[in-house]
Amino acid sequence: DIDFLPSEEIESKLSEYLVLIGKSQPNALIVPAFESERYRIDSLPGTKADLLKQLDLGEIIKFRSRVWEEGHGATNYQKWRSSTKPYKVNWQLNYEPYIVTHKSIPDYDQRFVGFGWNKASHIYQLHRQGYRFLVLPNVFIVHLPHSPSIDIHRYRTSSKYRQCMETFKKEFMTEIDHKVKASTDKISLL
Repeated sequence: DIDFLPSEEIESKLSEYLVLIGKSQPNALIVPAFESERYRIDSLPGTKADLLKQLDLGEIIKFRSRVWEEGHGATNYQKWRSSTKPYKVNWQLNYEPYIVTHKSIPDYDQRFVGFGWNKASHIYQLHRQGYRFLVLPNVFIVHLPHSPSIDIHRYRTSSKYRQCMETFKKEFMTEIDHKVKASTDKISLL
C-alpha cells in the first residue's frame, strides 16, 4: 500500500532478518502495522521507541484495531512491544498481515480485487502450504489516514457485494484445501 510509511532503516533490518532466518523453511516475515489519525507525516514515529511512546499516548493505534481486530490480532502486539527477536505466530481466520517473503510465493487470487479478503486469502494459502509466520521485532509500518475507497464503500453498503465475497472466500478455501490434500496424498504414495 502506498499509504504506509516504513520505520527507519527498515531495508537494512529486513536484510538482517532474512540472513538470520535462512531458507530452511518457507517463511513469511510479518511487519507489524499501526495507524495514525494525524495527517502530519513529520509527527509519525521512525523508531520502535518513538512508536511505543505514541502508542502509550494513544496517538498511534494497532492497525484497524477499532474496526477489524481479527485482521491483525494474531500478530500479538503485546509480545511485539518487548520482543527483540522474531517470534512465531499462528494463522487465524481472516488474518491479513503485511509480509515480506521470497518472490516465488503464489500470486494473489484474482477473485479478490477491490476490497475484501485479498490479503487474507493470500495468507490462508501460505498457511496451508506450510509457511511459518514470523513477526519482526524492530520494524513496523504506519498507515496514513485517507478517504475511504469506492470499493470499501461498496462493501459497507451492498449486501450483494458482501455475499459475493463470502461465496468467493468459501470457494477459495475449498480449492486450496483440495490442492493441499491432493499434494499430501501424492507425497504419501511415494
